[in-house]
Amino acid sequence: MTLLLLILLLAFAAMPVITSAQQTTPQGKCPPPTRQDDVVDTLHGVQIPDPYRWLEDQDSAETRAWIEAQDACTAAVLHAVPGRAKISARLSELMKVD
Repeated sequence: MTLLLLILLLAFAAMPVITSAQQTTPQGKCPPPTRQDDVVDTLHGVQIPDPYRWLEDQDSAETRAWIEAQDACTAAVLHAVPGRAKISARLSELMKVD
């Protein structure tokens, strides 16, 4: 229960930071634009859109660039959270199991 409360506290503390980090980072726009394709599968007569299927190819240059841009956005948000080091230290203590 304590771990859940710390995670919720971290989330609420980060909200103002997240809003400001969503604009731009040194690496570009946050979050990065994501291409959507017109891919549709038909399973048992039901059409299922899959606009992000291209992201399944982990080895493509486009997917790698998108992942790196997402990582940069995440890092910008998380590194700006006030008290992050203290929260991280406490979470490490709580997750330590003998």
